[in-house]
Amino acid sequence: MRSFKSLLVLFGTALIVALNPLPAWGQQAEPPCKTECCGPFWTVFWVVTVFLFLFFVVTFLGLLRSKEWSLADAVSEEAGNQPATLPPGQKPVMVASSSRLVALLGLLGILTMFIGTGYYLLWSMFCKGTVPQLWEVMRFFYGGAAMFAPYLVNQLKEAFSAFAPK
Repeated sequence: MRSFKSLLVLFGTALIVALNPLPAWGQQAEPPCKTECCGPFWTVFWVVTVFLFLFFVVTFLGLLRSKEWSLADAVSEEAGNQPATLPPGQKPVMVASSSRLVALLGLLGILTMFIGTGYYLLWSMFCKGTVPQLWEVMRFFYGGAAMFAPYLVNQLKEAFSAFAPK
């Protein structure tokens, strides 16, 4: 639990630093919004950020307290040499899966970019009054989705292995 508190302090500090950037040396800091309409954006920003943070903390704590779930099992897959029948209460043999780990890391990266793009879209709508074209961002997301390719290929291999000759 001590490391979790340290993680919360680190996250809070990073959030404060990220949201309060210092102006570059020798330059005047100009406000990010030149209109008075940015108040609703910051309200939405903080409500969404706090909701997401609480959602992830509650989920994280729930998973830590669970006796049946572990991250190691989640990013592992069943080994191919399982016994025909497992005794009651015994879990199958699991082996590490790099494709699942890559998929998890890719999901976290894409989730971060998706939330950041959503924040930018809201800022642009509330503060600038325009909706930006996001075609270039969509290409980036399609490229990022390629991180899931190893996991997809692995799952397709398992699905079609039933048709392979023995």
